Amino acid sequence: MDKDVNIFSMRIREWHSYHWLVKIVPDNYIFAKAAKFIKDRKTLTQDKLEELEKMIMDSTKAQAIIDAAKISMAMDISIVDLMNIELFAERVVKVSEYRKKLSTYLHNKMDCAALNLQSLNCDQVDARLISHAGSLTNLAKYPASTVQILGAEKDLFIALETRLNTPKYGLLYHSSFIGRAGLKNKAYCGVWLDFEAASEGAFEII
Repeated sequence: MDKDVNIFSMRIREWHSYHWLVKIVPDNYIFAKAAKFIKDRKTLTQDKLEELEKMIMDSTKAQAIIDAAKISMAMDISIVDLMNIELFAERVVKVSEYRKKLSTYLHNKMDCAALNLQSLNCDQVDARLISHAGSLTNLAKYPASTVQILGAEKDLFIALETRLNTPKYGLLYHSSFIGRAGLKNKAYCGVWLDFEAASEGAFEII
């Protein structure tokens, strides 16, 4: 779903850049809403500032967008192109809002099912671990060494066949702990996280 949002947003930015280069709004969701609201830059006037502020949630950026529309020398855009941009923007907005609902649903489920495990990683990483293991009970039975390579089984088999280094982590690579760790400490952090994930998973079923 994140991949779809990023691809569609990139397409909207590419289309809209020929008409009016808007790099003021980096967030894909807000950019899609702004593109759908603005449409043709010629119709963007100071009267729409208040509504644009509510949408972007930043008065400085909203004013910067209106100022940029006045001085922009970008090419004009056809009605057909505007319609396609609006359709794509609407799709990005809907998918982004649906993703937020799913994220809230997943967070509530993890609160009920795996609160201890949730304290280690984000909801998405924990959910992938449980899904990959088959159930929370199966995950709790795994040793730390197995938790470490969950999601990297293919790389492990390739490494064993070619006698290369085995993967240090699988799904846990997306954990914020490993992301924040320095290059030298990533492996140590991964081992610690494997042990903690296995321990917390065992606590969940006790």
